[in-house]
Amino acid sequence: MHAVHLPFCVLLNAIQRWSVGLALTLLLLLLLQLTTGAQSVRSDSKADTTVTSAKDIPAVAPATATDNCDSKPTVYFKQKVVDSTHVNNFKLIRKWWAEDACGNISDTITQVITVHDNIEPAPGITTIAPVTDPKVAAQPGKTTLDVTVFPNPYNDKLVFRFIAPTTGLTKLEVYNVLGQQIGQLNYGMVGKDTQHTIEYLVPSQYRDILLYRLNVGEYFKTGKAIPAKK
Repeated sequence: MHAVHLPFCVLLNAIQRWSVGLALTLLLLLLLQLTTGAQSVRSDSKADTTVTSAKDIPAVAPATATDNCDSKPTVYFKQKVVDSTHVNNFKLIRKWWAEDACGNISDTITQVITVHDNIEPAPGITTIAPVTDPKVAAQPGKTTLDVTVFPNPYNDKLVFRFIAPTTGLTKLEVYNVLGQQIGQLNYGMVGKDTQHTIEYLVPSQYRDILLYRLNVGEYFKTGKAIPAKK
């Protein structure tokens, strides 16, 4: 068997062609990688805004995303409350972003809603805390129900201790700062002048500033509980 000897120029030409082909392949792969990311996410939400009451917070706007290779990239949304000092003094931060099937993540759209109550009460008018759910707001009537709530600030549990001013059904309602009900406990019938204790375990996703309303018959008591600093 005889070995085949190729001229040096022929061998060099073959190597050059192979190198050019490899370079073009790598360039094509790079271009594909650059064009498969989640291109943009768009929300119909307004720009940063300020309102005077939690009940005036605008609804969450829908968001859409476009992508070169994924016809339906997943759009994510989250919001959190920061700098809270009162039921009507806090900031609500909303964020939207998208992720395509390849794991590429878009830029984030951020909206900051500032709730700042700077309206003075009108003389001769009883002021009522302007929250979304009217059950949380103070109402005219008997409010001589004394309730001790502890620990406040709380970690994961709230204890409500009270003496019933009358015989009647007892119910505890818990709300977030947006006025949305997050919990309810129906304690049942209690007798007049009897002492009772209700324990409420706060779900981990709602451990923020909370509003409560405790009803005993025709009597009720409202208040606020704040989380312990970590």
